[in-house]
Amino acid sequence: MLDRVVAEHIEQRLLQPMRLEQILSRVLDRREERAKRRTTHIAELRKRAAEAEAKLKRLYDAIENGIADVSDPMLKERVTELKAIRDQARADAERAEGALDRLGSSITPQALKTFASLARKAHANRVGRLPP
Repeated sequence: MLDRVVAEHIEQRLLQPMRLEQILSRVLDRREERAKRRTTHIAELRKRAAEAEAKLKRLYDAIENGIADVSDPMLKERVTELKAIRDQARADAERAEGALDRLGSSITPQALKTFASLARKAHANRVGRLPP
C-alpha cells in the first residue's frame, strides 16, 4: 500500500513533462553557459595563434630585409617559441571545438514528453510487479 502511494506520487509529481522541463531547464542553462565559455575560450586560442603567426611573419620579414641576423641564437629560440605557441593554441582550439561539438543538440519539448511517457510506463511496469 505504502509502496503504491509513493510510486503514484513519483509518477504524478516527478514524471510529468512540466516538472521534467523545470528540472532539465536548469541543466540546459548550465550547459549553455559552459558552451558560451568554451566558445569564448576557442576565440581566445585562435587569437593567440594568430598573434604568434603575425609575430613570426614580422620576424621572417626582418630576416629577409637583413634587419635580423639568421645566425642569432636568440632569434632561433624566439622563432621556435612562437611556433610552439602557435601550434599549441591551434591544437587546443581544435580540441575545444571537438568538445563543443560533442555536446550535441538540445532537448526539445516533444522529447521531454516522450521521455516522461516512457518513464511513467516503465515505472508502472516495475511497480505493478511483485518483487522476485
